[in-house]
Amino acid sequence: MPGYGGAGYGAPSGELAGRWARLAAGIFDLIVIGIVAGLISIPFIHWDRVFNPEPGTSMYNGAQVGTNAISIVVALLYFWLMHAKWGQTLGKMLLRIRVVRDDNGQAITYGQALGRSAFYSVLGGICGCIGLIDISWILFDSRKQAIHCKVAHTVVVKAGPHHPNPYDFR
Repeated sequence: MPGYGGAGYGAPSGELAGRWARLAAGIFDLIVIGIVAGLISIPFIHWDRVFNPEPGTSMYNGAQVGTNAISIVVALLYFWLMHAKWGQTLGKMLLRIRVVRDDNGQAITYGQALGRSAFYSVLGGICGCIGLIDISWILFDSRKQAIHCKVAHTVVVKAGPHHPNPYDFR
């Protein structure tokens, strides 16, 4: 596809999404997921402990592990389905950036979207430090790729009205 470079390289640096745009989109997406996960966890909050806390007790009952697992599943589905269908999450739409294949700038496959989302959501959800390292990678990488981008062979590019959209026919 014109504008994304030759085979084996993907988007040229002029078309890659900026680091700050990626970060802002990610923060927006995490807020959306946090709201959904928070709403899901409301029934599991031990409200008496919220309003009358005792030292050494949690405001959650024993189902907290379950709500964390649900949050990971919500994040996985959100990132997987949004990237597979449109190449964009709500945050990426807002910042006008999208995910494409790193070799030819075309739409990513459902498998690539799943691998990318699983690495980011599941590993980041289980161990937050992995998620932090993953995202921080864009600060130092010449192609502004996070580790989950490298795993799935994707890059994030600009998606303004004058940029090609490989997802138009999905």
